[in-house]
Amino acid sequence: MAENLKRKFILVVMLCFTIILTLVVGFINGTARIQMKERYTQILELLIENEGKFPEVNKRDSQAKFDFNPIYDFDLTQESEYEIRYFVVYLDKNKKIKSIDTEHITAVSVNNARSYAEQVLEDKKNEGSIDYFRYLIGDTSDGYLIAFADTYQSMQNINSLSLSSIYFSILLLIFMLLLLILFSEKVIRPVVDNINKQKRFITDAGHELKTPLAVISADTDVIELTHGSDDWTKSIKSQIVKLNELINHMLYLSKMEEGEQLVFESFDLTALSKRVVERLEPLVVRKNSKLTTDIKDNIVFYGDEKGIEQLISVLVDNAAKYCKDEGEISVAIYKAGRKIHIEVRNSGHLDDEKNSSRLFDRFYRPDKSRNSETGGHGIGLSIARAITTSHKGTISARNEGTDKVLFNVILPSKD
Repeated sequence: MAENLKRKFILVVMLCFTIILTLVVGFINGTARIQMKERYTQILELLIENEGKFPEVNKRDSQAKFDFNPIYDFDLTQESEYEIRYFVVYLDKNKKIKSIDTEHITAVSVNNARSYAEQVLEDKKNEGSIDYFRYLIGDTSDGYLIAFADTYQSMQNINSLSLSSIYFSILLLIFMLLLLILFSEKVIRPVVDNINKQKRFITDAGHELKTPLAVISADTDVIELTHGSDDWTKSIKSQIVKLNELINHMLYLSKMEEGEQLVFESFDLTALSKRVVERLEPLVVRKNSKLTTDIKDNIVFYGDEKGIEQLISVLVDNAAKYCKDEGEISVAIYKAGRKIHIEVRNSGHLDDEKNSSRLFDRFYRPDKSRNSETGGHGIGLSIARAITTSHKGTISARNEGTDKVLFNVILPSKD
């Protein structure tokens, strides 16, 4: 129990931390890329405004600031013309190439520049990217101009930032995992202690209650021997039986949740299921209901035989209790792939299907039809869930149509 809780705690914290870290790293890298794109767009706009040249900067004012955007600023200095690699393609009014200026870049020849320009004209976009070049088309006094800026170095810097942030995130996750492994036990210890106290109380109370119940039962037998049996003594003995069943179920559930009673081995699930259904058939007949079975042959299951027997008993007993009078109950057990399916249907309807998972909570009774008059304690389905969970399976309940309720158990098969 403690180990499972510890694993779940570590998993949840790590998942939350990973999501937050991913969002932070994604935001930082995304912002860097947006800033880079905006910066080069401003540079290209500046080139187009000045007919493909950088404006001259007054030597006495070594830095001129051009605020093209309220968020991103571009600082123009005397060195900007030499720091930024760019080339320009001039077009006439028919968008035919007139001339090409590759003076400010050495990695691109005139032919390369022409090829890039033709590709841009084919794409029919006013701005975008080709390879590592950012481009922008603008108007000039005698035609058009396509300005290209080399973003290779900036992209390399951003990629380096992304890679570094990923490595840092991985190291941070590993460090966080180590901290959780070291300190998670201290964090969950109060919760584990509380759960253990509750389980100890159930166990101790169960054993303490058995003694007075045994005395009451013995005294009732004496009264019947002395004065004969009557409605009062029969009622007392009936309630004693119910209390003993409830105590035994609570103790069984407590031990099941701890996995204390599990003995895993291979057994014939087909034969076991048929025995259980045959034993509980009188409960169905008592309500004038019809029982049908579809249990496939030769199903071998690896698990706790007593637990699975209890699971099927609970489901069939539950179906018999809450089946409509003169209704129908069906039990189907089959293997599909590497899964064992146990399906129990009965005539009826779940009024609150959205909260059907609460049926498996202890003592939960969703409506008047599920009350103590049916003879149950509201703990049987909790036992069914505990057994299913201990076998790493799933259990669910849902309506089928308007007049059928299906309890479905899916268990992993070792074969």
